[in-house]
Amino acid sequence: MIALSTMEKAALCSGLDAWRTKPAKDIPSVRMADGPNGLRFETEEDGTKSVARATCFPSACLLACSFDTELLEEMGAAMAKEARSKGVDLILGPSVNIKRNPLCGRNFEYFSEDPVLSGEMGAALVRGLQGGGVGATLKHFALNNQEKARLSSDSIADERAKREIYLKSFEIAISKSDPWAVMTAYNKIDGVYASENQELLGILKKEWGYGGLAMSDWGAVCDRIAGIEAGLDLEMPADSGFRARLISKAVDSGDLSITALDQAAKRVAKLGEKAEKARENPTSLIDIKAHHDLARRIAAESMVLLKNENGLLPLDPSQTFGVVGEFAKKPRYQGGGASNVHPTKLPNFLDELEASGISYELSDGEFRSETVIAFLGQPISYDSEGYDRPSMSLPESQVALLEKLSSMGKKVIALIFAGGAVETPWIGLVDCAIMCYLPGQGASGAALDVLFGKVNPSGKLAESFPKSYGDVLSKDFFGQEKVIEYRESVFVGYRHYQTAGIKVAFPFGHGLSYTSVEYSELLLEKREEGAFASFTLKNTGNVYGAEVCQLYVSPPASPVPRPVIELKAFKKIGLQPGEEATLSFDLKENDFSFWDPKERGWRTVGGFHKIIVGASSEDFRLQGQIWIEGDVCAAFAPFDFAGLSRESFEALLGRKVVEHQALPITRFSTLKEIRLTRVGRLIEKLVKKQSGNGEA
Repeated sequence: MIALSTMEKAALCSGLDAWRTKPAKDIPSVRMADGPNGLRFETEEDGTKSVARATCFPSACLLACSFDTELLEEMGAAMAKEARSKGVDLILGPSVNIKRNPLCGRNFEYFSEDPVLSGEMGAALVRGLQGGGVGATLKHFALNNQEKARLSSDSIADERAKREIYLKSFEIAISKSDPWAVMTAYNKIDGVYASENQELLGILKKEWGYGGLAMSDWGAVCDRIAGIEAGLDLEMPADSGFRARLISKAVDSGDLSITALDQAAKRVAKLGEKAEKARENPTSLIDIKAHHDLARRIAAESMVLLKNENGLLPLDPSQTFGVVGEFAKKPRYQGGGASNVHPTKLPNFLDELEASGISYELSDGEFRSETVIAFLGQPISYDSEGYDRPSMSLPESQVALLEKLSSMGKKVIALIFAGGAVETPWIGLVDCAIMCYLPGQGASGAALDVLFGKVNPSGKLAESFPKSYGDVLSKDFFGQEKVIEYRESVFVGYRHYQTAGIKVAFPFGHGLSYTSVEYSELLLEKREEGAFASFTLKNTGNVYGAEVCQLYVSPPASPVPRPVIELKAFKKIGLQPGEEATLSFDLKENDFSFWDPKERGWRTVGGFHKIIVGASSEDFRLQGQIWIEGDVCAAFAPFDFAGLSRESFEALLGRKVVEHQALPITRFSTLKEIRLTRVGRLIEKLVKKQSGNGEA
């Protein structure tokens, strides 16, 4: 980087406007755009803002169900082509935060409740984008697991939960894809905002050796000087030069080291250099139809067949079917907020039926047809950035419809559209159920392909479906406005249900197919640093199908509470009828370890570790055990699932929980907190006087 003045370096550390970094001498500006599931490119002409059309791919909640990293790389490459055609250098995505609680309003943007799956899928999308010459931004770093009060909430978690669950997905994605940028979250972590958290950013840059850019979410910076010292390189969006003057003054006064500013400016410059180099490669013409077809194929290969009573599916296209539900006419295909894409096309299910020559009758509940396809799901308003889902239930009117159809003796196929797990007490009223999540602009075509067997469903649930929200361990420690205590520690999702012995409606990894497979011949070998596992998979059915093989590790007795099983690897493979293949996995030493907060490192319990190969977290097909040398003696330490008290949580933390401090007032303070100050009370009094609702 050429020589710059202190003010010029400081200026580099803030945006030029809402979407671009500042240029400086030979350092080019970088154009950004939203886009976890498609390019959200904002334009403005004559003062009118608009969003350009782009392919709307499935949201992460469905993408993860594919368990297919190659498919996500293909999607990333297509997104990169569209981004480059608009002059976009950096995409703000993907999001690899953990689905801690099923009511998080942004769960539709997140991949999974499991960090291995989240990290691998995120890495694949990053590789696809960056292989196409467009940078990716891994977000939101870290412990961003609810939308309520996200600007002021404080996430408090023990060290094992951070390392084994919430940071692990980022660590995997960074090590396997090296994203151009990492975006910090809005929330605090242990009382310090993520954008200025020295421990968090220290792990990222010093411990993990990440050499890319650390940037803020939009408007997520409270103390900019503390942020630069901690390692936050870029604040977005623009600030009219105020921050640059503040930074320069802090350097002059000695409140900010010039070394910290130099590092931040160099990383911004490095991002510009990457973008400039990528621009040298010629852009190719975009085949909009091909991208729509890709979006449709990805959705179809990700949808999860939850239930298929008596093999009703796939359907015979020569029959006439009843169709009911608003989503058949107006597809429920994406969530709200920054990820909202303006699709290039959006055919509905009726369009797709007609294009395929399939007869149907549309009704509100009165049918002549024997088989009815019911489009169900939660309202569009349930899934968005900025607030959380009110419940896991389907609308009462939809359940009443299912009861009516069942009483009429109809065969009912339920298609469920939602951004997260739903309660399914009505599952006995339907013959078949397909979890479609938010499938993007190819939603209707993908549903048709799965229903009529053009695509054999192979999606597996990337999150558990509890029987009711009451079974969720974090239910009492979610949605707080200030301090959010992660009292459940590492027991998130299936780790909780399996360890506590709680029966769920549909387990993590569950998904049916139109064919059948057989697992056999498990082979386990100890390696110098880890272990090797292999087995044979055979398609024993009559049609082509793909299977997601999941490998779990069950540890021996441990001096700390541990889940009974944890996903460590997975592979998806397609087989023709009668075809078989050998699959193998290399397990590293870290796959058998837990985080020791006292030693601040990974530790392994010596003993026999069980290796489980299965079709879900409950459907185990092969099991064996292997001896792993360790540095910790075995001991049994249970976790008290029923007694998540403040005292037990503080014992887990090794410190007292610090209650939220309303003062001093910052830009993220709530109106309630501002009212506590003398100035705040004066403003309130004046407002009441002006409105006639109070005395002077």
